[in-house]
Amino acid sequence: MFGCSRKAPFIHQRLYDIYLPACIQDSFAVSAAYCTKTSATEDMVFRTFESKVGLLVQQDYKEANLQELLAALQALILFHIIQLFDGDIRQRSLAEQNMDTLRAWTVQLKVRATELPPPFTWQEWIFEESVRRTVIFSLMLDGLFSTLKKGYCSNVKGLNILPFASKI
Repeated sequence: MFGCSRKAPFIHQRLYDIYLPACIQDSFAVSAAYCTKTSATEDMVFRTFESKVGLLVQQDYKEANLQELLAALQALILFHIIQLFDGDIRQRSLAEQNMDTLRAWTVQLKVRATELPPPFTWQEWIFEESVRRTVIFSLMLDGLFSTLKKGYCSNVKGLNILPFASKI
């Protein structure tokens, strides 16, 4: 998990070397707190978690630049992983309420990324690859959760258009 190891398969380890967005800082801090929670701290961790998720999904990323949208979606995915699979029914319910936001941001990121010019620098490649991995991971998370919950994948159309090629 991101907070325990500072790694996530959809976030390139060099992506935030230059600029670390607040939502990524929040997701790291909350993930780290989650990794070290005890029965005595669980309530505080989940209250902090809910607060940070609430602040994140209240933001309007329609006019945000692509870097901000990517960071917001990555943070939301990290929060979703914990909320959906922790086993706490309240957390799962809250994540399910934000599933439409996750889907909308994923589609928005995928569509807007098609306008990117071919990467010229290493940092541009890292960014484009992070976008691709994030879109894939988000759609797969959505598909996995629907399969576990309903017994079938309700996101086949989205999974069918996954950007496995190097260009979104």
